[in-house]
Amino acid sequence: MSRRRLSNDLAAGLEMSGVEFLSTVLDVRDWEAVESWAKATSQKFGKVDRLVTLAGVARQGILKHNIEEIEDSDWEWVLDVNVKGTLNTLRATIPNINSGGSLVLIASLADLLGHAQNAAYISSKHAVVGLARSATSKLGPRNIRVNCVCPGLTATPLVGCHSGTRFPDVRQTKPPAKSWTARRGGQLD
Repeated sequence: MSRRRLSNDLAAGLEMSGVEFLSTVLDVRDWEAVESWAKATSQKFGKVDRLVTLAGVARQGILKHNIEEIEDSDWEWVLDVNVKGTLNTLRATIPNINSGGSLVLIASLADLLGHAQNAAYISSKHAVVGLARSATSKLGPRNIRVNCVCPGLTATPLVGCHSGTRFPDVRQTKPPAKSWTARRGGQLD
């Protein structure tokens, strides 16, 4: 299913429930697109109270590469979306966040645990944790809370890259790591 279709489906559901929203599909790597989105959002709703950044990509095949096998183009694409996209979103939004607001950056349990393969994704999500720490130092004095969530393996289209299926049964795709608290993957509802 395309991002545009997912966005349209979500917008239709929100509209039916009476929620006021602004639906936009954009490339978070593109500063001008993100800045335009942030301006449109501020014009429609005023100051920002909450923001969640959750860009997360990896190319099929790159998840199986050892560090010495990573292609520059794969490395750059993953870091551009996962890190630069998060940075662009923060840069565009921070000037318009209300005191008492909240930012939630989504990283990954993978960046905390490491893995012999998947270095681009792990490195990118580790950088998101660093951005969250920097944002906390910058925004804390303005009474703006910054949290970074590091979810474990969750059945998403990205995880489908591991097994070749779009939405695999996470428990069959990868055995739970012993360091995972719940010892199981997650499922989106």
